[in-house]
Amino acid sequence: MRPLHLALIWHMHQPYYKDDPTGTYLLPWVRLRSSKDYLKMAVLMEAYPRLRQTFNLVPSLLTQIDDYASGSPKELFLDLSRKPAAELTPEERSFLLRWMREPARFLRVQASPRYVELAARSETEGFTVQDLRDLQVWYNLAWCDPAWGEHDTALSALKAKDRHFTEEDKQALFAAQLDAVRRVIPTYSELARRGQVELTFSPTYHPILPLLCGLETAREALPAIELPARGFRHPEDGARQLELGRAEFQRLTGIRPRGLWPPEMAVAEDMVRLVIEAGVDWFVGDEDILSRSLGTELVVNVETNDHQLFPGDVLLQCSDGLHNSVEASEMAALCSRGLELLGAAEKLVTLANERDGSDNISVQLIRVRDVERMGMYRGRPYKLY
Repeated sequence: MRPLHLALIWHMHQPYYKDDPTGTYLLPWVRLRSSKDYLKMAVLMEAYPRLRQTFNLVPSLLTQIDDYASGSPKELFLDLSRKPAAELTPEERSFLLRWMREPARFLRVQASPRYVELAARSETEGFTVQDLRDLQVWYNLAWCDPAWGEHDTALSALKAKDRHFTEEDKQALFAAQLDAVRRVIPTYSELARRGQVELTFSPTYHPILPLLCGLETAREALPAIELPARGFRHPEDGARQLELGRAEFQRLTGIRPRGLWPPEMAVAEDMVRLVIEAGVDWFVGDEDILSRSLGTELVVNVETNDHQLFPGDVLLQCSDGLHNSVEASEMAALCSRGLELLGAAEKLVTLANERDGSDNISVQLIRVRDVERMGMYRGRPYKLY
């Protein structure tokens, strides 16, 4: 049997969250993802020295990690978590309850009985100072890698305690998180230096390179797309993003990358020329790009599924933003209440937004009015009319 040659490539990206005029990070994802995922992946590699993988580290992410690691960063969520719970203003309490309580169905929330209790409680039920302090801890502690939490003395003690946290407990947690952030870049750099991983980069701020080269490039993929009447073509910006991205990557990791992850996997002829001129040896693509480049078979086998349909049935098609936030049983209940389809769709979107709203939320509802009488299933018609 011939061996299977498999390349595992991990893409690690965060947009630039820092508000430069105030020096404040408006969102916590660099810190929380470093605590939960980025460091964990590198540590796992150390446990399997024969394993080889590729990691793409976007320069905008590396810049922010370095900023966190260099001192005591100003971050809206971190500063609000650090503030003594008894000193929170009404506005800060409201922000904490709105944005720092995750849905009780999330697994990281379910790891703590106390977090589940706080997450499931209505804002109108009231929260004591101790409730708010416990929420300040659990919102951050839940994002720490579970394996790390088991082996770290301070974190495991906090998890075992579960509730009635003190202000001193909070400081131990945030010190551990920031220490994890500081370890991310050196750990990946060391793995690359000893040849276990290859590190690749992206343009500095993760722009869609083909669109920088020319907005009309979008018509290569979507011929009917509507574009602004005013043209846009600035390939020099794309070249600059590649130049700055590689320089920042090399400054922070000490490694000159050979490979590139194109933002959003978007490629086009003009963009490829920029990449070659920048001295990149290879870049990542996917099967859709390959099939568009090489063509497809003359005969296409379409995958279909058959389902029995009856008058009154409602078909629902939705994006991840809905089914990641709303249970299937809840969708079914809303669609079976006799509401007009538009009203049911609006309620589903509203419910998803109330719970998360972090992804695209699209939903399409179709009601079966009648069926064709030719097919029968257990004495009942089943084909859509």
